[in-house]
Amino acid sequence: MTAITLTTDFGLDDHYVGVMKGVVLSLAAAEIVDLMHRIESYDIVEAALVVAHAYPYFPPGTVHVVVVDPGVGTERRPLVAEAGGQYFVAPDNGVLSLVLGREPRAVVRHANRSRYFLPTVSATFHGRDVFAPLAGHLARGVAASALGEVVTDAVRLALPEPQWEDAATVGGEVLRVDKFGNLVTNLRPEDVPALLGESAPFTLTIGGAAVRQLRRTFGEGAAGEVFLNVGSMGYFEIVARRQSAAALTGSGPREPLATPYGIMSEHRIERRQFIGRPRAEVFDFFSRAENLELITPPWLGFKLLSLSTPTIEAGTLIHYRLRLHGFPLHWTSRIARWVPPHGFIDEQIEGPYRLWHHEHGFVEQKGGTLITDRVQYSLPLGLLGDMAHWLLVRRDVEGIFAYRSREIERRFGAG
Repeated sequence: MTAITLTTDFGLDDHYVGVMKGVVLSLAAAEIVDLMHRIESYDIVEAALVVAHAYPYFPPGTVHVVVVDPGVGTERRPLVAEAGGQYFVAPDNGVLSLVLGREPRAVVRHANRSRYFLPTVSATFHGRDVFAPLAGHLARGVAASALGEVVTDAVRLALPEPQWEDAATVGGEVLRVDKFGNLVTNLRPEDVPALLGESAPFTLTIGGAAVRQLRRTFGEGAAGEVFLNVGSMGYFEIVARRQSAAALTGSGPREPLATPYGIMSEHRIERRQFIGRPRAEVFDFFSRAENLELITPPWLGFKLLSLSTPTIEAGTLIHYRLRLHGFPLHWTSRIARWVPPHGFIDEQIEGPYRLWHHEHGFVEQKGGTLITDRVQYSLPLGLLGDMAHWLLVRRDVEGIFAYRSREIERRFGAG
């Protein structure tokens, strides 16, 4: 029997969810799972998060129906996606963005074969008339290919990403509030690794509150204390022991937060270089990981090992090997942000630095492109790391960027 999950913002005070189940069961014998029906009204981001973090725990062949649909009745398309061995039925409004981002082999179809809808389709209840019937037909064995043609332009949400405000402050926001009042942020351990360090004090400001403690479990917190932990979804959450952190801080979804963190010394490099070539050409060069070797000094012995995705995109992991003063090192970077052709951000998640955050910018100007590099970095080992920076590392980093500038000029020509 096929499992079908339902995720909506309908709540449980009306008949909508029950009617959708009736439509499904009139078409197929199915095990229906109510994933969540108390999504905040019209909150596509919350629905995207819930579904993306739930589907890996369901068996192959499960059909996930997601109806958070502010555009119901408009020209927005109904979609059926095959991803990770499961099916997803949803409006084309970005609610599947996270699922599709995690499943690069996903096949998405515009489900426009009306014979698989109910005979009469209202303008206000496509959950009943379109999405529930599509799920029922999939559950009874209709192939996804019968429901519509493949599309490659499904709407993708620009989900909130952490933003570096200065060399020591990263800004974020609350993505959702769960039933217990826990505030799920958009900060992950890999975004702010220093928050996990035992000797890295921090102050997270949200609303009128300041959070200064990271605890592993809810039970470790004192009564009335608001603190930070890493939640089951993999994000930092602002929580309180047996109380609502949302109520204690007066915060809710989209509430901004800022985290100046750590006592380690932060270092910063900024470079600007104008070259007389179109931005599209310049960005194309930088978008190919293999070209990094061409603009890296030979003395680093740089060697690209692998990419986690066929081409670079947000979330791509890039693994490479290099040598620093004769010592072999492995370095892994994550593409934290990818906005072609404007720029991207790479961050070290494994390597010699405690923090490495490199923001690449490409600004179209008259006669060419302005390339900007903004790097924030810090070393481990406290005072010893600071000494190593002044004796060796600062000179190394400056030398790497000087070589890079010369090679870029040699390959593209000066502006």
